[in-house]
Amino acid sequence: MGGILAQSVSAGINNIQSISYLSSKYDESYQEALSLAIAAARTKAEGMAQAAGCQLGEISALNEQSTYSEARYTDNALAEKTSMRAASMDTANVTIMPGELEVEASVIVEYGLLPGSGAQ
Repeated sequence: MGGILAQSVSAGINNIQSISYLSSKYDESYQEALSLAIAAARTKAEGMAQAAGCQLGEISALNEQSTYSEARYTDNALAEKTSMRAASMDTANVTIMPGELEVEASVIVEYGLLPGSGAQ
């Protein structure tokens, strides 16, 4: 990638905005993150219900709080380095750092509450 950028600058490009990294497994990873978020919500809700002397009932509402984005990772540091100085940059030493993708999912889960086993 660094070579392509260096050749582009040598050919006359004078403004590079950023590089975006995508993953072919992002959707799969996001579905796994959703499953883990729902499981974590259940664990927390069970603890709260137990503390309140109740039992956890069925799910009554389930909503995804999505921040899903087409651009999964953007190298904004590159944009800072290259946007104003592309024509004067050292094209022999252009390096592109590999990126890491962090996949997160957030959900809101509402459960019904049932009377606890010792409730009157």
